[in-house]
Amino acid sequence: MKKLSTLLHEQLSHNKVIHHLSIKEILSKWEEFFPGAIGKKTHPVDYINGTLFIYAESSEWSMEVQLTKESIIQTLNNLLNADTKIEKIRITSKKTGNLST
Repeated sequence: MKKLSTLLHEQLSHNKVIHHLSIKEILSKWEEFFPGAIGKKTHPVDYINGTLFIYAESSEWSMEVQLTKESIIQTLNNLLNADTKIEKIRITSKKTGNLST
């Protein structure tokens, strides 16, 4: 199984035309940025005051997100418009929130 950070880097290198999007635009395309199992086993559910809340289906996926959260934050911040930044990621057991589709 590939690491989340590797998958993210590979996917984003194919999407070079995406720049300065809103948090909802980026996170609504979660499975495009996180292809395969990670996109199916996790999803963003909320964004509050710089914190991105991510639902993870199991403790294994929660750990994978925790281990690669700095890479996730940096990559998503590079895509976000200047007035929106992700400062931290929290794993939640809530399956829905303001960003859920």
